[in-house]
Amino acid sequence: MKSNKYVAKTLAGLEQVLADELKQLGATNISINRRSVYFESDNMLMYKANLYLRTALFVLKPLNQGKVTDKDSLYSLASTIKWEEIFGPDKSLVIHAVSNSEQLRHSKYTALVVKDAIVDRFRERFGLRPSVDRENANIHIDVHLINDYCTISLNTSGKPLFIRGYEKQTGEAPINDLLAAGIIKMSGWRYDQAFYDPFCGSGTLLIEAAMQAANIPAGIHRQGFAFMNTLDFNRNKWKEIFDEAKANITSPSLNIYGSEIDDHTFKKLESNIRRSRLTGYIKVKHENFFKSKYRQQNGVIITNPPYGERLKLDDIEEFYYELGKKLKFDFYNNKAHIITSSKSGLRRLGFRYDKKDNLINGKIPVDLISFMIFPDRKD
Repeated sequence: MKSNKYVAKTLAGLEQVLADELKQLGATNISINRRSVYFESDNMLMYKANLYLRTALFVLKPLNQGKVTDKDSLYSLASTIKWEEIFGPDKSLVIHAVSNSEQLRHSKYTALVVKDAIVDRFRERFGLRPSVDRENANIHIDVHLINDYCTISLNTSGKPLFIRGYEKQTGEAPINDLLAAGIIKMSGWRYDQAFYDPFCGSGTLLIEAAMQAANIPAGIHRQGFAFMNTLDFNRNKWKEIFDEAKANITSPSLNIYGSEIDDHTFKKLESNIRRSRLTGYIKVKHENFFKSKYRQQNGVIITNPPYGERLKLDDIEEFYYELGKKLKFDFYNNKAHIITSSKSGLRRLGFRYDKKDNLINGKIPVDLISFMIFPDRKD
């Protein structure tokens, strides 16, 4: 089967994790760029990439690229693509554009020019044109125009792949699903180890951990992907891939535990675990971590505690001081991975971290610090 070039988009700091995922799936000619990984595969592996990848935002298939200096050259670049061989005029489309050009500075205008080129080509050939649907489009087109170079791609995923499909409810400061998945992979957690999130919020880290351990593909609950609306979609091959994925799901014995103090958030947490169909794998308790009697040894702690955006400086420093003290006394011999943007909080934590990674959660730059918790010495 013909091999094509693709680009998988991700968050800053997760590029190597995504490259490793693609290699495991069987992609070839993998190369890492900023917030993206380039690779080659056939359509079947592209289907698998959308279904399995935990740390990808989108899987894009570049269709045309070249120099663009004004509206006319952009229109020409888009209109030379044989859109009628990709999808029919009965499909709806949406254009996602990023534009940073002297002549075409506005992303919405850039998207409008590409849309006009597409619908004009259909109208000339069929007397029909696809409609535009910004909410539930069948076909998603990605336009990336930086300086005077433009790439137009087919977004094979459609809606972002961090939308896992189980109708997730989130709290006030949720962690992105693919960021959670990436952090778990970076932690080196072994599935026979205990896993604890003391500030688990709506449960994203717990759910992503259970899905990884049970070999549940990230997109198993999604309604679908945009590639299903293209003319070359092979429904039988997709069914084979999907059925194989379901058959390979395992039922491991896991010790995944989380605690959450907020009443409203805890209700969302329980709902999310039920909707993701992982009730048997995850234990959660409505409790204050600092008063919790839960203990574990030789396990992993991964958590996304309050950053301090809604707390005063004195409060956040005291919070991290108490967090460090609790970890030293009750969770020694565990490896901890803490996501934070609070520099002052880190100074009060009381640990020397052996690794720090720079990541992005939403639009907030955060650090992922990792350290071994040794027993507090009593001199």
